[in-house]
Amino acid sequence: MPQCCVPLCLNRSEFKKHMKLSFYRFPCDEKEKKKWLQLIRRENYTPNCHSRVCSWHFADGKAAGPTRFAWSEGMTLQVRDRRKKKPMVPVRAEDEGADSHAAAAQTPSTLSFSQISSDPVKVQYLTGLPDAATVLFLEALLSRFELRYHYDWTVQCVPLVDQLLLTLMRLKLNYRHTDLGIKFNCSKATVVNTFTTIIQALYDILYVGMLENNIPSTAKNQTSLPDCFKPFPSCRIVLNCIKVSVCNRETLAAQGRFDNQSKRRTTLKALVGAAPNGVITFISDLYGESVSDREITADCGILQHLRPGDTVMADEGFAILPEGVSLNVSSSVVGGQFTQNNNRLISQARSRVQRSIQRLKLFSILDHIPFHFKRHMNKILKVCVCLTNLQTPILSDSG
Repeated sequence: MPQCCVPLCLNRSEFKKHMKLSFYRFPCDEKEKKKWLQLIRRENYTPNCHSRVCSWHFADGKAAGPTRFAWSEGMTLQVRDRRKKKPMVPVRAEDEGADSHAAAAQTPSTLSFSQISSDPVKVQYLTGLPDAATVLFLEALLSRFELRYHYDWTVQCVPLVDQLLLTLMRLKLNYRHTDLGIKFNCSKATVVNTFTTIIQALYDILYVGMLENNIPSTAKNQTSLPDCFKPFPSCRIVLNCIKVSVCNRETLAAQGRFDNQSKRRTTLKALVGAAPNGVITFISDLYGESVSDREITADCGILQHLRPGDTVMADEGFAILPEGVSLNVSSSVVGGQFTQNNNRLISQARSRVQRSIQRLKLFSILDHIPFHFKRHMNKILKVCVCLTNLQTPILSDSG
């Protein structure tokens, strides 16, 4: 399954049905290959037989080399809207009953992306993303997508890139509606409408369109296997659980999936799977804290993706695997040099991948999802996973 290796480009071979795409190998000539790597800003990258550059970057044909990039062409990548088309809600400014600031649509926002885009530290702190180019890339994806606003009116007083910034700030720092309304010079209704709408769009684009049901094969993993995973070449996925907290104004019980206890917050958990290179490739829905790892593994659908010959790295609690699938787990048996050495190797490998989980937890909304967003909590979690994957790689080739 070829995927473009140019930074910020998410084009893959499955898009060829909907976009006129080809995927080109790197030139055999070392001088020409070096030129390509400089053009795509990956001078330290070593292409292998699986490395490809998609045809979108070759505005003047393959012979001229890659000349078209997201960072130099306004991020004009196309994304297919996988949802069925429905009539758009008529575009109109928010009326005063819904948004007291609608009349001030031309008034500059108190905070805007243009104010922070030149400061990487501010961009990373406010959005959780590595740089302004990544934010603009997401804006380009959203601009090609048919937004269906949560309420019956379209947000016009906040530009699209600032709607995205508002959403990212809610995810990263979990600002309250009032705080965001002040920062972006809009009402709380606009904040809710914006956040819920952009979350749905990012979920459809990044999760449904790119991550869902797309776990790399063992052979694919081996093309980018870090050194710490070399003793485990058949490792398909590393499994862990992450805990998420949801504000609980009332007892949060839904068809037995959640603990039926009345308390201020409800702790839920989800199964997270990461490839050996640190990319999160699977995320389940949320389950009650009392549900065991084994029960989640059996119910969430991960087992359907595993094939004979695959190896899973996880704790003993995940020991429910299809026939022919192995489990790499630290042994509790003390004694033997082999056991100690094997435990050390597994621990080293898992600790590197767990850094992806730590990055995911940096999205503060997962520590306290507001009650009024509980119906969207699975989408919020999955969007945070996709945003985590857009950060700079954790594991180098030398791993």
